[in-house]
Amino acid sequence: MASESVPVRLPMTLEEFLTYTGWEGDAPRERMGVALEYFQNAVPLSYLSRPASDPVTPQGKSLGPNPFSLPKSDKTDPRPSEPDPHLVPNRPREKTPFNLSMLMQTIDFSHPVSVWLIPKGARLKAFHTACDAGTRLGRFFTLLQTSPGTLAIPHDQTVPEIYEATCSFSSLASTVADAYTDWAMNRRVLPQYRHGGGHQFYIWNPELKLRCAPALDETPFQPVVCGLQLYT
Repeated sequence: MASESVPVRLPMTLEEFLTYTGWEGDAPRERMGVALEYFQNAVPLSYLSRPASDPVTPQGKSLGPNPFSLPKSDKTDPRPSEPDPHLVPNRPREKTPFNLSMLMQTIDFSHPVSVWLIPKGARLKAFHTACDAGTRLGRFFTLLQTSPGTLAIPHDQTVPEIYEATCSFSSLASTVADAYTDWAMNRRVLPQYRHGGGHQFYIWNPELKLRCAPALDETPFQPVVCGLQLYT
């Protein structure tokens, strides 16, 4: 049985988000508020509220929700480090994980979260698989000196690609949280627990703001004012 689809009404306040998802832990509320405000202002609400569908194996077998996804109906669900996807119970949930909650879970809130100005000409880096290099553009980027082992990405995403900003724009800067990658097995790779710790920049519509560029020295960034407060 797949997760039930429960409509999500956005925008949400931080308290509404915490209540809906059942978010646990003592993450600083100010940092969570910066991320929540940015996502709901920079990303279409229609995308953020979209349910995260249950993935299937290459053979078409439903895996059920990734056990990392929020919200959870069972707080005792484990976070397995070496799972067998076929043994993970496929539980129905009262509330379906949705894109906003998935984006919030990419961030390690024990570190600062800020909105940065990416100036025209600045360079960022992303890692791809050998077959995706030069053809697939994601929405998460990092600093030029970052290694793939700190980005909680699948083990075969090791081919670096350098991008140059074609205009100035704001981006959410944060630290990568640990993640449970390749749950869907859509690349025929078993799920793995991967560690974060590196810097990441979330960019909506990167195809309108970045272009492939040769590897050059990194351009320094400057923080951008959000409302009445300067996040640094």
